[in-house]
Amino acid sequence: PSRFKVHSIDSKTLVKKTLRVVEDLLTNMQDFISTFNMADKMHDVVDLLQHTRRSHADLVQALNGALANHRLLELKDLQDRADRLKLELEDSSAFQVYCQTKELHSVRMRRHGTQKLLRDLADDKVQREVDKVKQSCSLELQKQEQEDQQKLRAQTVEHRIIVSQMHEDEKSEVAALEQQVEETKQDLARHEETKALTAELTKEQFEAIYLEC
Repeated sequence: PSRFKVHSIDSKTLVKKTLRVVEDLLTNMQDFISTFNMADKMHDVVDLLQHTRRSHADLVQALNGALANHRLLELKDLQDRADRLKLELEDSSAFQVYCQTKELHSVRMRRHGTQKLLRDLADDKVQREVDKVKQSCSLELQKQEQEDQQKLRAQTVEHRIIVSQMHEDEKSEVAALEQQVEETKQDLARHEETKALTAELTKEQFEAIYLEC
């Protein structure tokens, strides 16, 4: 089998072609024997046929061996290709993992930067809202203080007017009371005078005065 070398032709095709050649050779030899009726050469022809069959068997065995070797070579080539593809795949997978890891790190950094920016923006927004609330509260307090001061001034003026009116009323009441006291004093004085005069009058004089009245 090592004497036969299989190159580019397919092993099965080579075996089929060889078998057809051997069959054609046997057919031609049988036709040759039947045509020329060479009885004396029959023994040699039989030997030749047997030798041809042995050669055919050797050839088939050699071709089978070559086919087996070829299949082994193909199998080895396929195995080598599989190993190369596996290495390439591993290298490619490692490179893809590296790229994915790098991309993931980049994405994480961008996300971290975005989150920091969002936190800064949120802090700025909160600070602005706080400033707005403080400003609004300050304006509201100022407005409330102004309103309270205006109300207080109005109430103070009103209280002053009321107090002044009360003082005037009290003065009027005091004057009226003083006048009543004076009138009462005068009435008492007149009563005392009448009482003194009455004490001096006799019964007849009192009755005369009463009748006159």
